[in-house]
Amino acid sequence: MESNIDVDLFVDSYAKSQYTRFSKQIYSKKGAISGSFDEFLAIESDNPVYQKYRQLVIAEHGMERISLAAGKSTADNLYELETLGISRYRRDFMVLIDFTDVFDFIVANLSGCRVEDVQKIKNYHEVSKTLTHFSFGSLDGNIAFSDLTSADKKIELWLYKLFLRTVHGVDYKDMKLEAQRLMCIFYNEITNLLEQIKDYTAIYLTTKLNAVYRSKSFYSVILTSSTIFNGTVTLKYNGYEKVVPIRTYDPLGFPRALANGEPIYEPVTVKYKNAIVSNAVESAERKVEFGWIY
Repeated sequence: MESNIDVDLFVDSYAKSQYTRFSKQIYSKKGAISGSFDEFLAIESDNPVYQKYRQLVIAEHGMERISLAAGKSTADNLYELETLGISRYRRDFMVLIDFTDVFDFIVANLSGCRVEDVQKIKNYHEVSKTLTHFSFGSLDGNIAFSDLTSADKKIELWLYKLFLRTVHGVDYKDMKLEAQRLMCIFYNEITNLLEQIKDYTAIYLTTKLNAVYRSKSFYSVILTSSTIFNGTVTLKYNGYEKVVPIRTYDPLGFPRALANGEPIYEPVTVKYKNAIVSNAVESAERKVEFGWIY
């Protein structure tokens, strides 16, 4: 089968009309899995990433399914359990699409700058991962708005417009509070488009891969499919393009790959059931400083 699928975002009439509804239906799905869970428990590895993943899967086994939120992005609390690919109502394969590296694509669409200009910012890939994974404490060093504004004038103008939304009718004395408010608005803008991209792409691909939208994290989606597809998905929107990876796993193929040390997963821990970005700003204050616009 072809190794790339083009997804013209928000164009297909079926996907456009259904992606929000089907996204919400994730949380009505039963979390029950088949008798293969003992086979998962038999998979052993000293890999520390796998060990943390294994603990999360065991913890999620039998949990009630709920929605987690970070900014405008949402995630299934049973995501790790779903990566096993052995849910009772599954199809033959588990398909995973990863949006970790789409920060440049999102900022370009929101500001009108070039994708390449966003990629110029310091530690771009780590910044993208931090924001899409909701893992603010994982980045060593600072994330400053000045890094973005120096990349392109259109980004500077976009951030200035966001800044104006924070200062209307407020006291200028507490600039630290206003900086946090700007960060919240900025993060909501990023995650709002990220959420739409995740859901639309998932629903569009269900029609191409004979699949069902099964689960999602803050940075990826899971389909259960009758079709094997390994390669890439090319996102297209407003004249911009971004390539993201897609991979198919047999039942229990994902944990076996992880146990063998493949770099395909990073656990994301959410401290609160309905986390919002202000929690991240507060909890990560010592490690990550969001700078001001100069």
